[in-house]
Amino acid sequence: MILMFVVSHSAAQKNNVLIIPLRSMIDSNNLVFSMITTENNKSDFNYDPSRLFKGIPSSITDGVVKVVEFQPAQAAYELYLRNKGVTPVSYLVQLLDLYHADTLQLSRTPIKHMVYLFTGFDQSGNRVVIVDANNNYDFSDDKVMLYNADLLKSGEKAVIANVPVTSLEVQFAANRKVYTKTCNLKFSPVCNGFRYFDPEAERLKVVCIAKDIRQGSLTKGNSNYLFSTYSDDKGRVTFTSPETKIDIKEKAADGKVISSQKYVVGDTVLFNQERYLLSGISIFGDSLKFSYLGKNASLYGIDSGKIAYNIESADLNGNKFDLQKYRGKYVLIDFWGTWCNPCIASIPELVAIASEYKSNLQVVSIALDQPDNMNKMREMIKSRQMDWIHIFQNDSDQTQRPIIKNYKVEHYPTQILIDPDGKIVLRTFGISGGEKVRAKLKEQLGK
Repeated sequence: MILMFVVSHSAAQKNNVLIIPLRSMIDSNNLVFSMITTENNKSDFNYDPSRLFKGIPSSITDGVVKVVEFQPAQAAYELYLRNKGVTPVSYLVQLLDLYHADTLQLSRTPIKHMVYLFTGFDQSGNRVVIVDANNNYDFSDDKVMLYNADLLKSGEKAVIANVPVTSLEVQFAANRKVYTKTCNLKFSPVCNGFRYFDPEAERLKVVCIAKDIRQGSLTKGNSNYLFSTYSDDKGRVTFTSPETKIDIKEKAADGKVISSQKYVVGDTVLFNQERYLLSGISIFGDSLKFSYLGKNASLYGIDSGKIAYNIESADLNGNKFDLQKYRGKYVLIDFWGTWCNPCIASIPELVAIASEYKSNLQVVSIALDQPDNMNKMREMIKSRQMDWIHIFQNDSDQTQRPIIKNYKVEHYPTQILIDPDGKIVLRTFGISGGEKVRAKLKEQLGK
C-alpha cells in the first residue's frame, strides 16, 4: 500500500463529446499501489533458453534473473508461434481465456512486452537489484540499486521510499496495433502484501509497483464529479479490459458525497440530469470520453444493473429481430465467431442451457465473422444444434457491426444475460461463461 493518485483539472467538451483528462500523481498521505509480481526467468511459461544475458556482476554468487510480464496474452501467443507444431492449440486457448484475450488483438511478431531484472546479494550482504531498462539483455549499462541489511529490516514503507523510480519503455499489442508506452515503475525487494511459500523465492523476491490509479474531475451545475479508475488488465498498465471499472463520485458544493457508483465503458451516466454515454477510455488511461445523449433519465448500459441497449436487426433467415419484444422473458446474448476456438468449445454448454431453460429463456447468438465464412457458420449452427436466433456482424467492415460496437465486445465468447425487465443481470466472457450463466439463471429462477 504505497501510491495514490490525485488529479484536479478541467474537462473539455466539443461537438457533444466530453473529454475528462486523467493523470497519475503521488499522494504521500495515501499509501496505495498496484503490484505486478516477478517470476524467476526459468519458471516463466514463456522462458526462452536461447536468450542470454550479459553484464551480471561477478560479485553476486546467488543471484537470479527475474521477468516482469506486462502482457501475458502476448507472451502466450509468442510461445505458441515460436513452438508451432509443439505447443498444442488447446494450451494457447486455455491461456488466452485466462487473460480474456484473442489472437485478433495480438501481434504475430515479437514485441517488448517483458522487462528483465537481476537480483541477489553481494559479499557485504547488500541486496542488489538491476533492471534491464533498455531491454538489451545486458545489465552492465543499467543502474545498480543497493539496499543494505539495516534498510531491509526498517520496514516496507522505509524501503519503498528509498526505491528510485525506473523509467522504461514497454510495448503492448491491442486492437491489431502495437503501442509503445513509457512506464515509471518501482522495483522493491520488500513487500508485505505478497509472499512466496518457497523460502528461497521469498528471500530473492522483487515486486514491481505500477502507478496506474488515475483520477480526474468535472463540474456540472452545482455538483462536482470525481473520476477514479485503475487498470484491470493483467499487466496493470493498459486499460483495455472491458471489466475496467470507473468509479464516479458526485459531490455537492459543500463537499458532501451525494452518490458513488461504478461504471464500465458503454454505460449511461447522468451529469446534472443530462444523459451521457461513457463511450471510451484511452488505452493507457489518460482520458475518459463521454458522448452527450440528451436530457433523459433512463440509464442504459452494457454491464450488470443497466438496461440493455435495444437490438434491432435481421437474423440469418431474414426475419426481423427486436430485443424489446422479448420483455417478460430472459434473453441470453452470445457473441461468437467460427474463428474462435473458445467460442466453439462453449457451444455444448449453451445448447444444454437453451434446452433446460427453453420455457424461460431466448438465446440469441451474434457472430462476428467474415462474409466468406457464412456457409461454414450455417453448417456449424446446424450440425451443433444451435437452434435459436442468429445474427451476423461483418468483421471485414467496421461500419457493418453496430451491435458489437454498441456493446463494446472485445473478447470472445462474451455472454450477456438480460432479465424480463430488460436489465442486464450478468456479463461474462471466456469458456467458463456458460457455467456462470447457468448459475445466474438458477439464482434468478430458483431452479
